Amino acid sequence: MRSFLFIGLAIVLLPLSVAQAEPLRIEEAMTKAYAHNPALMAERAKLRATEEKVSQARSGYRPSIDATAGGGISQQRVTGIGSDTLSPHDVGINVTQPVFRGFRTTSSVKAAEAEASAGRALLENAEQNLLFSAAQTYLDVVRSQRVLELTRKNEEVLKASLAATSGRFNVGEVTKTDVSQSESRLSAATAARIKAEGDLSNDRATFFRLIGENPVSLRHPRIPDNISPRLEETVALAETKNPAVIAARFAQEAAKADIGSAKGSLLPEVNLVGSVSRGWEQSVLVPDRQDDATIMARVTVPLYRSGTDYSKTRAARETATQRRLELEDVRNRMRELAVQAWQNLQTTRAAMAAHQNMIAAAKLALLGTHEELKAGTRTTLDALNAEQELLEANVNLVRAERDEALALLQIRAVTGSLTARSLGLKVGDK
Repeated sequence: MRSFLFIGLAIVLLPLSVAQAEPLRIEEAMTKAYAHNPALMAERAKLRATEEKVSQARSGYRPSIDATAGGGISQQRVTGIGSDTLSPHDVGINVTQPVFRGFRTTSSVKAAEAEASAGRALLENAEQNLLFSAAQTYLDVVRSQRVLELTRKNEEVLKASLAATSGRFNVGEVTKTDVSQSESRLSAATAARIKAEGDLSNDRATFFRLIGENPVSLRHPRIPDNISPRLEETVALAETKNPAVIAARFAQEAAKADIGSAKGSLLPEVNLVGSVSRGWEQSVLVPDRQDDATIMARVTVPLYRSGTDYSKTRAARETATQRRLELEDVRNRMRELAVQAWQNLQTTRAAMAAHQNMIAAAKLALLGTHEELKAGTRTTLDALNAEQELLEANVNLVRAERDEALALLQIRAVTGSLTARSLGLKVGDK
């Protein structure tokens, strides 16, 4: 009968093991976030709209051509002669070709191209922020899963410890105080497990928002350590390659070009104007047709425009100053982030080594404490403290491993190398 039972259990469990989901790698999670995030899609649409400004600015070099047509009825009455009904109508084509616009078109094109470049850098910055958030939530879920597993195991150990202590109390080997201490530690372990479950639930919700699916079979990833070995190089990359810095630099270039565009409104404007038309003023008595063809150069010299153009020029200069100061501020912030990320990495790695030593020492201490507890030279509280120290060392190592991976990603982000292309993500062309 037992053999049949085991076979039945094997049959029931077999499909479950076969259907077990493949682990979702961190690169796959980042790819899913990149492909389906609406905020990033909105940034792409914004960039496409910004790039259209280049075409709009270049249109200042091209002619404008208009076709006209008109028609109507006119009644004329002359005393002593009579009346006549006219049906005047005409068609024509007008062409205006800008020749000189005070360098406004050239400046507008430069400004539009700089704005488009800034928009591309801002899109890259948004892409980096999204990929970093996706990687962070992946690491958070893995950390919370591992912490929950540790707290559950600790709770089970303390349950067994309480049962053993209660048994020893029943035979008079320990006091009620020992039992109470075991109960207290078990309650604390249960509270820690409940908190770990809540943390994992929150992290899973964030994962679903960013990735678009629930986390399944996540594992702690190995983040490539291909960053610069020197802090000075990392800071230099952050000041030049970070997309936020690049966007601010192009924004400054656009503001400088806007000064030229504003000053151009103070200069003369030259246009070639041509027109061809044919008109009919056909009457009952006399049909009449008239053809006209005209080409001329038209020069417009601004003499006085209420001071508006001068005000716009001054405003453009102040905007350029603003963009220059903003660039300096962004560089300072990226320098700060680079130093912080670098220091976090060094600190975390040192902490990981310390936690690993703590775990090794805590395991030996726990074994020794249990042996001494059996011999009567240690108390129940000593054993509980040893269990707690081992748990804390394991939890701290799990958190440090997550922090190390996050610090590596922070360094890549601040140096502009956390894009889909630099990570080799299979995202296609967007």
